[in-house]
Amino acid sequence: MTTTPGKTIYEENVHYLKERAPHLLETLLSIPVSRVKIEPAKNGSLTLRYTVDNDCFYLHSRFNPGAEAEKLLQKKDLSADHYIVMGLGLGYHLEKLMVLRDPLSRVLLIEPDLEIAAHSLHVIRWRQLLDCKDFFFVLGTDTRDLPLTLHRYIHMAIFDKLE
Repeated sequence: MTTTPGKTIYEENVHYLKERAPHLLETLLSIPVSRVKIEPAKNGSLTLRYTVDNDCFYLHSRFNPGAEAEKLLQKKDLSADHYIVMGLGLGYHLEKLMVLRDPLSRVLLIEPDLEIAAHSLHVIRWRQLLDCKDFFFVLGTDTRDLPLTLHRYIHMAIFDKLE
Protein backbone atom coordinates (compact mmCIF):
# COMPACT_ATOMS: atom_id res chain seq x y z
CA MET A 1 0.00 0.00 0.00
CA THR A 2 1.33 3.40 -0.87
CA THR A 3 1.16 6.48 1.26
CA THR A 4 -1.64 8.91 0.45
CA PRO A 5 -0.11 11.77 -1.56
CA GLY A 6 0.99 14.54 0.79
CA LYS A 7 0.49 12.43 3.94
CA THR A 8 3.05 10.60 6.03
CA ILE A 9 2.34 7.15 7.46
CA TYR A 10 1.90 8.84 10.84
CA GLU A 11 -0.71 11.26 9.44
CA GLU A 12 -2.54 8.40 7.71
CA ASN A 13 -2.60 6.43 10.97
CA VAL A 14 -3.85 9.37 13.02
CA HIS A 15 -6.62 10.07 10.51
CA TYR A 16 -7.64 6.40 10.32
CA LEU A 17 -7.49 5.72 14.06
CA LYS A 18 -9.40 8.92 14.83
CA GLU A 19 -12.34 7.39 12.95
CA ARG A 20 -11.86 3.67 13.62
CA ALA A 21 -10.32 3.48 17.11
CA PRO A 22 -10.30 6.89 18.83
CA HIS A 23 -9.60 5.44 22.30
CA LEU A 24 -6.54 3.61 20.97
CA LEU A 25 -5.29 6.77 19.28
CA GLU A 26 -5.82 8.82 22.43
CA THR A 27 -3.90 6.26 24.47
CA LEU A 28 -0.98 6.06 22.04
CA LEU A 29 -0.70 9.84 21.69
CA SER A 30 -0.58 10.26 25.47
CA ILE A 31 2.41 7.95 25.98
CA PRO A 32 5.57 9.81 27.06
CA VAL A 33 8.55 8.95 24.88
CA SER A 34 11.72 8.26 26.82
CA ARG A 35 13.14 4.75 26.37
CA VAL A 36 12.48 4.09 22.69
CA LYS A 37 13.93 5.86 19.67
CA ILE A 38 13.54 5.25 15.94
CA GLU A 39 16.88 5.38 14.11
CA PRO A 40 17.97 4.80 10.52
CA ALA A 41 19.47 1.42 9.73
CA LYS A 42 22.51 1.14 7.44
CA ASN A 43 20.28 0.25 4.44
CA GLY A 44 18.10 3.34 4.95
CA SER A 45 15.11 1.61 6.57
CA LEU A 46 14.32 2.21 10.23
CA THR A 47 15.26 0.35 13.38
CA LEU A 48 14.28 0.76 17.02
CA ARG A 49 16.69 1.48 19.87
CA TYR A 50 15.45 0.59 23.34
CA THR A 51 17.12 1.90 26.51
CA VAL A 52 16.78 0.23 29.90
CA ASP A 53 18.84 1.37 32.89
CA ASN A 54 21.28 3.21 30.59
CA ASP A 55 21.83 0.06 28.50
CA CYS A 56 20.78 0.31 24.84
CA PHE A 57 19.83 -2.51 22.54
CA TYR A 58 18.13 -2.74 19.17
CA LEU A 59 14.85 -4.54 18.55
CA HIS A 60 15.77 -4.99 14.88
CA SER A 61 18.92 -5.31 12.85
CA ARG A 62 20.92 -2.08 12.63
CA PHE A 63 21.82 -3.04 9.05
CA ASN A 64 18.74 -4.49 7.31
CA PRO A 65 15.64 -5.03 9.50
CA GLY A 66 13.50 -6.31 6.62
CA ALA A 67 15.99 -9.02 5.69
CA GLU A 68 16.26 -10.00 9.35
CA ALA A 69 12.48 -10.48 9.55
CA GLU A 70 12.44 -12.47 6.33
CA LYS A 71 15.23 -14.74 7.59
CA LEU A 72 13.38 -15.25 10.88
CA LEU A 73 10.19 -16.31 9.11
CA GLN A 74 12.00 -18.59 6.64
CA LYS A 75 12.75 -20.85 9.59
CA LYS A 76 9.09 -21.07 10.66
CA ASP A 77 6.26 -23.34 9.59
CA LEU A 78 3.71 -20.93 8.14
CA SER A 79 0.92 -23.45 7.67
CA ALA A 80 -0.66 -22.89 11.09
CA ASP A 81 -4.27 -21.85 11.65
CA HIS A 82 -3.30 -19.39 14.39
CA TYR A 83 -0.26 -17.32 15.27
CA ILE A 84 0.56 -15.51 18.49
CA VAL A 85 3.13 -12.77 17.94
CA MET A 86 4.84 -11.44 21.05
CA GLY A 87 6.17 -7.97 20.41
CA LEU A 88 5.50 -5.38 17.73
CA GLY A 89 8.70 -3.44 17.30
CA LEU A 90 8.40 -1.63 13.99
CA GLY A 91 6.39 -4.52 12.57
CA TYR A 92 8.83 -5.98 10.03
CA HIS A 93 8.13 -9.55 11.17
CA LEU A 94 4.39 -8.89 11.44
CA GLU A 95 4.21 -7.40 7.94
CA LYS A 96 6.00 -10.44 6.48
CA LEU A 97 3.83 -12.87 8.44
CA MET A 98 0.61 -11.21 7.26
CA VAL A 99 1.75 -11.67 3.64
CA LEU A 100 3.16 -15.21 3.91
CA ARG A 101 0.55 -16.84 6.16
CA ASP A 102 -2.49 -18.72 4.93
CA PRO A 103 -5.17 -16.04 4.35
CA LEU A 104 -7.59 -18.01 6.55
CA SER A 105 -5.25 -18.13 9.54
CA ARG A 106 -5.57 -15.74 12.47
CA VAL A 107 -2.91 -13.58 14.06
CA LEU A 108 -2.90 -12.32 17.64
CA LEU A 109 -0.35 -9.59 18.40
CA ILE A 110 0.61 -8.89 22.01
CA GLU A 111 2.70 -5.78 22.67
CA PRO A 112 2.93 -4.96 26.37
CA ASP A 113 5.01 -1.79 25.90
CA LEU A 114 2.81 1.13 24.88
CA GLU A 115 5.83 3.28 24.07
CA ILE A 116 6.82 0.82 21.33
CA ALA A 117 3.23 0.78 20.09
CA ALA A 118 3.20 4.60 20.01
CA HIS A 119 6.35 4.63 17.85
CA SER A 120 4.72 2.17 15.46
CA LEU A 121 2.36 4.96 14.33
CA HIS A 122 5.29 6.38 12.35
CA VAL A 123 6.09 3.17 10.49
CA ILE A 124 3.26 0.60 10.45
CA ARG A 125 0.16 1.16 8.34
CA TRP A 126 -2.43 0.30 10.99
CA ARG A 127 -5.26 0.39 8.44
CA GLN A 128 -3.85 -2.71 6.74
CA LEU A 129 -3.86 -4.60 10.04
CA LEU A 130 -7.15 -3.38 11.49
CA ASP A 131 -9.04 -3.93 8.25
CA CYS A 132 -7.98 -7.58 8.29
CA LYS A 133 -10.76 -9.55 9.99
CA ASP A 134 -8.26 -12.23 11.06
CA PHE A 135 -5.95 -9.85 12.95
CA PHE A 136 -6.36 -9.26 16.68
CA PHE A 137 -4.16 -7.29 19.03
CA VAL A 138 -3.60 -6.46 22.66
CA LEU A 139 -1.47 -3.44 23.50
CA GLY A 140 -0.18 -2.41 26.90
CA THR A 141 -1.19 -5.63 28.58
CA ASP A 142 -0.07 -6.11 32.12
CA THR A 143 1.74 -9.47 32.03
CA ARG A 144 -0.65 -10.69 34.72
CA ASP A 145 -3.44 -10.37 32.13
CA LEU A 146 -1.70 -12.51 29.50
CA PRO A 147 -3.17 -15.85 30.64
CA LEU A 148 -6.70 -14.46 30.33
CA THR A 149 -5.93 -12.91 26.93
CA LEU A 150 -4.50 -16.19 25.65
CA HIS A 151 -7.41 -18.14 27.11
CA ARG A 152 -9.91 -15.95 25.23
CA TYR A 153 -7.99 -16.28 21.98
CA ILE A 154 -7.68 -20.07 22.29
CA HIS A 155 -11.34 -20.33 23.25
CA MET A 156 -12.27 -18.40 20.11
CA ALA A 157 -10.03 -20.69 18.04
CA ILE A 158 -11.64 -23.83 19.45
CA PHE A 159 -15.16 -22.62 18.74
CA ASP A 160 -14.05 -21.54 15.29
CA LYS A 161 -13.13 -25.18 14.57
CA LEU A 162 -16.59 -26.36 15.70
CA GLU A 163 -18.42 -24.21 13.16
